[in-house]
Amino acid sequence: MTTLLCFSGNVASSVLMTAASTLSAVAMTPFLTAKLAGQFIAVDAAGLLMSTLQVVLLPVLAGAFLNQYFQSMVKFVSPLMAPIAVATVAVLCGNAIAQSASAILMSGRQVVLAAALLHASGFFFGYVLSRMLGIDVSSSHTISIEVGMQVRHISCKLLDF
Repeated sequence: MTTLLCFSGNVASSVLMTAASTLSAVAMTPFLTAKLAGQFIAVDAAGLLMSTLQVVLLPVLAGAFLNQYFQSMVKFVSPLMAPIAVATVAVLCGNAIAQSASAILMSGRQVVLAAALLHASGFFFGYVLSRMLGIDVSSSHTISIEVGMQVRHISCKLLDF
């Protein structure tokens, strides 16, 4: 998803950051859970690796293959991909919201405010801090989108209380 939104940014960095965050979850999830919750949980490293290959590597390879051998088709469907990705995420988030509808109605403002601030701070600090480090504008946009969109998982978990 973030790679499609980063289409005018640094796509290679987007793919790398997505893969790195997914793969680092293998080590960080059990470690942080043990550190913060006082309980160690096992993570299926092989399963996570396979899902990373399926979700990150295979689409990149398929895209490179299609771009190399079916350029006319790629030019035709490219403008449609970002709206389709956004619609897909909207449906997935809508599902999470629908499942927590009663809880949201009881404390809606707090949940909406927390999710909005979480996303806004991710986008803002992702861009501002990367620019302060001297990273170019295109890559800073990519970092901002990656950071801002990665917190969507946390927002969905906020809805699942």
